[in-house]
Amino acid sequence: MDTFTGVERQRRNLRIVLFIIILATLPFYCAGILLWGTAPQPDRPTPTAPVGATATDVTLIASPQPTRTSPADATQPSPVIPTQPVVATLPPITFPTQILPTNPPLFPSPTSAPALTPRPTETPRPTNTLPPSITPVPPTAPATFTPLPLPTDGFPTNPLLTATFTIDPATGD
Repeated sequence: MDTFTGVERQRRNLRIVLFIIILATLPFYCAGILLWGTAPQPDRPTPTAPVGATATDVTLIASPQPTRTSPADATQPSPVIPTQPVVATLPPITFPTQILPTNPPLFPSPTSAPALTPRPTETPRPTNTLPPSITPVPPTAPATFTPLPLPTDGFPTNPLLTATFTIDPATGD
């Protein structure tokens, strides 16, 4: 049972370590998602100020500070007239225009593909071989007929199988 509890203790420790690693990496996942969502789009151009524009070109108009009024005073007409909010105006932002090429695009004309012709290969040179000659065929013994002896001891007169051997006198086989 000690082995079983030791294995369970190792598994529990491994689970704790992996859970701590997951918790430690969560802020990085959140930061990555935030940066990914706020990244500029590659298809949209980034607005830029004109070359001659500076911060002194903007004119600001001061407005009076708002004051606190109590709810009881809200029923009485106020001598202060609300003013329109001040909006700072910047010169219009211009984007660079796209310049189109003046030369029309060139398209290659269709051409035929090269033919697949086999390349010449080196042929082997002839070797010194002897020309064929007429070789005599060894003589064979003529077939001889050897009659079987007649049975003398009461065996059947009509045997089913008989064997005949011929010995070649030249070779002895």
